[in-house]
Order: sequence, then structure tokens, then C-alpha cells
Amino acid sequence: MKENNPQKLELYLPWLVIAFSLTGLLTGRFFEGFGPSLEWWIPYGLFFMIFPSMMLVDFSEIGQALKDKKKCLLSTFFNYGINPFIVLLLARLFLSNHPDLYTGWILVGIAPDIDLLLLWTFLARGNNSLSIMLVAINALFSVFMTPLLIHLFLGSQVSYDPLLILRSVFIYLILPLVIGVFLRRILTRRAGAGGLRTAEPYLFFTRYFGMISTLIVLFALKGHIILDHPGWVLLMALPIGLFLCFTFSLVFLTSRFFRFNYEDSVAIAFNGTGRNYELSTAIAFSAFGPNVAVATIIYPLIDIQVMLFIVGRVKKYGRTALVEDRLPARLGYPVLQFFQALRQGLSAKGRTWKEASDLADLSLRMDRPDLALEHYAAFAGEHPADPSADLEMAKLNEKLRDSDSALRHLYRTLESQPRNGEIHFRIGKLLLERRDYAAALPFLGRAASLGYQAALACRLAGSVQHELGNIEEAILSYLKAAVLDPSCRESYRMLARLHEKAGRLNEAVNYYKMAIKASRERTAGKVPDPSL
Repeated sequence: MKENNPQKLELYLPWLVIAFSLTGLLTGRFFEGFGPSLEWWIPYGLFFMIFPSMMLVDFSEIGQALKDKKKCLLSTFFNYGINPFIVLLLARLFLSNHPDLYTGWILVGIAPDIDLLLLWTFLARGNNSLSIMLVAINALFSVFMTPLLIHLFLGSQVSYDPLLILRSVFIYLILPLVIGVFLRRILTRRAGAGGLRTAEPYLFFTRYFGMISTLIVLFALKGHIILDHPGWVLLMALPIGLFLCFTFSLVFLTSRFFRFNYEDSVAIAFNGTGRNYELSTAIAFSAFGPNVAVATIIYPLIDIQVMLFIVGRVKKYGRTALVEDRLPARLGYPVLQFFQALRQGLSAKGRTWKEASDLADLSLRMDRPDLALEHYAAFAGEHPADPSADLEMAKLNEKLRDSDSALRHLYRTLESQPRNGEIHFRIGKLLLERRDYAAALPFLGRAASLGYQAALACRLAGSVQHELGNIEEAILSYLKAAVLDPSCRESYRMLARLHEKAGRLNEAVNYYKMAIKASRERTAGKVPDPSL
């Protein structure tokens, strides 16, 4: 799927928000009647600001997103299970003595973004395709979760009309969503994807017109509150800055802990960090009054600067975060072990392969192969018919240089998987290392015939034949290896040495030349032709 890169104008959005907010402030200061005379426009401006984003969201992406359940669940869990409670904690710590700021911050914090997070993901070189999928999920969940969280967090703190909340959600979320989906479907049916691309500039213009006009009117109407109380910006800056930095770090590092790549981790983290100030401003203005709306429009002034800082930090340090760090494994191991013990206590069934392999994986990340072997051995004892653990234990014993134990597990696995080329290859390689050449040869030949690392298996078979004194058979094995992997210099070098031993000097010279050519062409990124 193609990634949707933001329009060029979006790159200047941070500065546009600040510029037009200041324009509104100055207009309200010098022309006091401007804001009150245009107060009627604010609901329309908010609608025009929200509607284009809904039309640009492709809700068919939800099906694709649900295929990757872990990423989808992680994002949703943070957006609705963790972040709202962090918002509530920060509100009580910093804003308890300022009811309007308290209410405005709660309204901003409970609704995840559906717009600007695409810009931040793009700037941080994240996975925009995944971000678009998660945006669609955010838009649908917000319909149900926004009024529920408002009632949960503000029901006992602030006097408001719940019907006004539902009305605001309907006008500024459900209605734009339904109209956006309807118009998008009509447009794509009649003009295809090209028609939607043609309409995008007009949708961006509509959104920016709604945003600019709303900012100017709102700041002109109530900007005097900010000018009279400049400390409000600092009061809001503390919880907003802490929330954005802490939440982004938490979600990003959790994604990396689950071994998602940098691009996906960035998309999930921004999805779990950005807040929907447009929707919160609409709800604040409709149900709580302009004073609370002032608190919500302070948010983008701070959010934009903090997000730009986060983008710079994650681009610099994000790719190496938690890649080699053993601390997450040390923290996660006892937690995972506890839940496994709890599940086993509730069920008569033994541990699953996933449970055993997850604990073994964490053990290896802690540099504890002995613990990993214990988990695999426990699984093998409970599931003797399942060969998965024996193969993993064989690999671990290979790393630990215990060839006897490795071979024992491999032979046991081979009984249930006689056509597994990896097992034949590993047995042959171990026997070769033990110099049991006669026993190693048939396993290496079988691995090559089954297609598992065929070129390397043929080279190892050639090495065995050479050790056994079978020069012609060794030559045939190395010729097969050269055909399977023409870029390998070692095959030609060994062919040259074997022909030299056999007294065929002209052929030896040719193969030495081919070895030199293979080395040069591999350096240049080319593959030599073994027929030359």
C-alpha cells in the first residue's frame, strides 16, 4: 500500500497555528467587538476543521490493521486504558486549583489524534501506512469512548449537561464521519482513487480555512484571558510537556520491547501520544463554555513545539533503543513467569509452546541459555510428541559447544521429521566438526537434496570427500556448490587445489582465475558466471 505523505503546507502547520493564534490575540486586543460579532462562526469553523480529516480517513484500512492484532491492541490499550489515567493524574497534580484549565486538559487528553499524528510520523520517518490504519481505529473508538471518559472523569467534578456532550459528539464527530465516508465512497466510485487525490487540495484548504478562522475568532473572543493570565500557558505547559514526553517514550519503548521495527514503533507511539484538540475544543465550546475552550486551544501552541523536539530525539536515538539492552528482558521475565504459573494453576493442561518459547527467548536476551534450556526441557517433558523443543535445545547446545547433547536432540527430532533438511544439515555439520567424516557425508548429501543451504552443504560434502581422499567426488561436490552459488570464491579455490593435486594444472589455473574474478565481482556487486 502506498504511503500518504502530508501536503507541503502541513510542514508549515506548526508555525501557522502560532501565527494565527497571535493574530487573533492582537485583533481581540485592538478591536474588541471583532470576536463577539463572529462568535456564531465558531461551530461552523470547527466542523470545517474536522470534516476533511474524516473524509481522508480510509476506514477500509481497519480490516488490514486488525490482521496485525498485536500492534492494533497495543495502540488501543494505551489510548484508552493508560493515557486517560495519566492525563487525570497530571490534571490533579498541576491544575486542581484552576477548574477551567483542569476541565480543558481532561477534554484534550481523552481523545486521541486523527490528524496531526500523520505529520509527526512522516517527519520521524515512521510507517505512515500503519499510522493511517490506526487513525481509522481512533476515529471509530472516539465515538463511544469520548462521552464515556468525559462522564467518568468530569461527572463528579464539573456541572455540565450530558446531552450537550452527546450533541457535540454527534455534530463534530459522528456527522463529519458519516458525511466523510459517504462522500468518499461516492467520489471513489465515480472517479476512482484519482478523484480522491484531485479532491485532496480542496479538502486541505477547507481544513485550514476552518482551523485558521476558528483560531482567530476564538483568540479574539477570549484571548484577553491569556493576556491577563499569561501564567496559564506555563501551567498548561507542565502537564502537556510531561504527558507528551513520558507517553511517547513509554509507548515507543514498549513497541521496541515487543521487537517491532523502528518505523512501526514510531507510528504506534505517535498514535498513542497525539491528542485531538479540534474535537476537544468543539466539545468545550458547546458544552462547557468559551473559558474552557481557551484551555483547549492553548494545547496546540505547546504540543507543536514538544512534538518537534520528540521527532528530533527519536530520529537520533530511536533506531538503537532497546536493541541490545537486557534490562527489559530482566523486567519482563518474572512478570511472564508469574502469568504462566497463574495460568497453569487454573488449567490442568501443560504449558503451551508459545509460553515456553517466550520465556526461553527472554532467558537468552538475559544471556541465560541455561534457563532457556530448562524451559524447553519442561515443554518437551510435557509434550513428548512435539519435536519443537528438541530442535531448539539442539541449537542451544551447539552454541554451548556440547555436541553430544546437540546430536542427541537432533536424532530425536529426526525420527518425527525425516524430511527436515535443517536437521540433516546440523547433524552432518556436527559430525564433520567431530571428524566423523564417513557418518557426516550422507547427512550433508541429504540436506543438499532437500534444498536446505544446498550450496554450503555441497561445499561441506566436498570437504568431507577431500578428507576421505576421494578427490573426484570432492570435485563433483564443489562443482555443484559453484553452480548453486556462483559468487562463492571458496568453491573455485578448492576446485583449483583439487585439480592441482590431481595433476591437472591447466584446469587448476583456470579455477584460480575464476576465484580471483569471483572475489572482484562480488566486491563490485556482480555475480560471476560459473560456465566461464
